[in-house]
This record gives sequence, C-alpha cells and structure tokens, in this order.
Amino acid sequence: MSKFAALLPPTFTRTIEAWLAEDIPSFDYGGFVVGDAPKTATLYCKSPGVLSGIPFFNEVFRQTGCSVTWDIEEGAEIVPQEGKVSVAK
Repeated sequence: MSKFAALLPPTFTRTIEAWLAEDIPSFDYGGFVVGDAPKTATLYCKSPGVLSGIPFFNEVFRQTGCSVTWDIEEGAEIVPQEGKVSVAK
C-alpha cells in the first residue's frame, strides 16, 4: 500500500463495498458482453496532471477480483510529450 493510503478514512473499504453492491446488485451485464476470459486493459493519461487515488483504485479492483500493475507512482507528475502515457495495466 502506498504512503498516501493513510490519508483515506478507515471506512473506505466498506464504502467501496457498498457502492459496488449498489452498482452491481444482480446480473453483471458487462461480464456478459466481454466474457469471463482473463483480459488486460491499459489505463492511459493524455493530459498533464498528477497521479492520485491509487489506494482507492486498488481497493475497487481488489474487491472485483482484478489486479493492477502501476507504471507510475502515486503523486508523480505526468506530462505526456506526444499522445499518451501508460499509467497502469
């Protein structure tokens, strides 16, 4: 967990769990469309900014059974020179 995870309220994991329960109350239509085979997606940044929210993002993905590999660290400034920069997979 990153050094910034301590900035989140202690209940953030339960809050994410409640949000997911509300958003996915029954049949997962997205899963029906894409199937259940493992897939890899890439999160890109196309505009300058500072990466924030990794602990929150990681918890959402942990609760949904996915894994994330970060290419850039929390708090890093991102300045895409041309096109886009890979942030995570």
